[in-house]
Amino acid sequence: SPEDLNLPALMFQTGYLTIKDWAWDETLEETVFSLDFPNKEVYKAFFQSLLREFGKVAPQEISSLALQLRAAMEALDMADVVQILNIQLAKIPYDAFQHAKEGFYQAMIFLCFEISGLKTFGEVHTNLGRIDLVVQLPKHTFIFELKVDQQLAVALDQLHNKRYQERYLKDGKEIVAAAICLSTKDHNISAWQAGHYTAEGTLIRTLEGSKQGQHSTS
Repeated sequence: SPEDLNLPALMFQTGYLTIKDWAWDETLEETVFSLDFPNKEVYKAFFQSLLREFGKVAPQEISSLALQLRAAMEALDMADVVQILNIQLAKIPYDAFQHAKEGFYQAMIFLCFEISGLKTFGEVHTNLGRIDLVVQLPKHTFIFELKVDQQLAVALDQLHNKRYQERYLKDGKEIVAAAICLSTKDHNISAWQAGHYTAEGTLIRTLEGSKQGQHSTS
């Protein structure tokens, strides 16, 4: 039955994934294989199809979204990044949100970054917790703490207490650590704040965002 299908195995059998590496796992006492997309064309097509299916994004809009979001990230313009993400969330039909949970919002933001050609990683583990989203640019590392229907202070406290930036210190890249709150009532980013740090972890500036209850449109 469809419920019993193993998606990675199916994608491997159909050629959407290929073997990237393998190693012997002493604990499992078996060889563990790492799978990856065979080329950039398949990689790009896969994530574009996910965004079209789950985000109801028209094909002609995807390229424009990718270019705008990448440019905003490279300029460290977090206000513009949030605005672009909110515009995208606003295009998703209302009925798509009816049974949406926290993972849906996180997945939509993840997909937006992925189709922009940015190295994006979800649920990155550290010694103190798990980072919701990491986006790597040539000169900057972006760390995102995403909260749904919670106060901005909760997301900021987690960024501070879990010290997520420490994982990326000394990588030679400046760091942007952003707390983002999403609303299931308005189906958008309701509040955000970010800090811009040196590669050694010293705060350069605080990027002020919208406050709870206001829309991020500036």
